[in-house]
Amino acid sequence: MRRAEAEPLTDGFRESTVFRRAGGGRQLRLVGLPARRDGPLKSAHPYTAALAGALVTGTTLQAWYLISLPFVLHKFSLLETLQWPASNVIGVAAFAQGAPAAIAGVVIHYLIALVWAAAYVYLFAQRRVADLHPALNGAIFGAVVWFVMTFVVQPLAIGPRIEVGALSILSGIFADVVCFGIPLALVVRRLE
Repeated sequence: MRRAEAEPLTDGFRESTVFRRAGGGRQLRLVGLPARRDGPLKSAHPYTAALAGALVTGTTLQAWYLISLPFVLHKFSLLETLQWPASNVIGVAAFAQGAPAAIAGVVIHYLIALVWAAAYVYLFAQRRVADLHPALNGAIFGAVVWFVMTFVVQPLAIGPRIEVGALSILSGIFADVVCFGIPLALVVRRLE
């Protein structure tokens, strides 16, 4: 039996090990976590990743809200769930305005997602505040987003508030970590 030889390999990942059989047989590659990339982003403009991330995560987050607010938290109807971001800007009158307020609510929702996505790109893709696996970076960022949105932004809103209870906390953390932070990090990593 031939002995396997190990050699280090780097190709944009942390050093990984490739085991090759003597004589050029099959190889087994053990890859570490993605490493910090020191080179420029793949896209011409770094905030292209933020825009793509905001579109993807804004959609997944909106889908979760359409499920959780009416059916889990029993807070709003489907239409009111779409109007809720607008009500935080123009007040409870948004709930009486029908489809235009729902469209405004979706636009506001995506604008908020874009601001957070741009912050993620700046902090994690350009400044490299943490050099962890993208999913872990996204989970940490999602937890920060949840905390800021729950305890800083929502108390300042003029629309109806969601009471902070065990179910709303779990739903909010799931939304911002799993539906927002992790997909955002993976999309940005793919585009950087």
